[in-house]
Amino acid sequence: MNNETEHPIKWVSIPGEGPYTITLRGTEEGTARFHGTQPRPEGGVTSINYGDISVTPHTVVRISVLSSDNEYEMLIDSNGDGEIDKIKEPQSVETIADSDNDGVIDTQDNCPDVSNPNQLDTNGDGIGDACESIAIPGDLDDDGDIDSTDYSLFRSTLGKCTGDAGFIADADYDGDGCVTYADYRIWYGYYRNQ
Repeated sequence: MNNETEHPIKWVSIPGEGPYTITLRGTEEGTARFHGTQPRPEGGVTSINYGDISVTPHTVVRISVLSSDNEYEMLIDSNGDGEIDKIKEPQSVETIADSDNDGVIDTQDNCPDVSNPNQLDTNGDGIGDACESIAIPGDLDDDGDIDSTDYSLFRSTLGKCTGDAGFIADADYDGDGCVTYADYRIWYGYYRNQ
């Protein structure tokens, strides 16, 4: 049976070089795996992995940030008596890119070149809204203008409904599930007003 629970630590940004200390207390007996990420002022994050340590309800763990140069240590007081029993170095410390400095590392960012901390992806295509160009209403071929090609596309879908071959959902301007002359009037308005 797997009783693994993740309790993320939110790093607090403090200006300067350090040292800083984050204290964690055990709540039950078992094994704890410590891994954290810390934002870097110049962008990106530092990923710190300590691996597994044994904890009891009395264990106090202090993770000290010694400097801004990826120097960390873990001080462990196993029984809570205030005396340090072990000093543990991280298993790994790695700097990970965050090109747009939005707090989401590039490998997990749905728009790595434009800051979008909320990672909003309205259409669910895996590309963040901040990276998708704004569609021009009436531009059915997405070439940046409304022209005869768009007119031909509209004509090809006129009279078709959701599920029909050749149905173009972007041409259903009134959202009723079918492309009709009411949609054509809307498309024509976009065409005239460009």
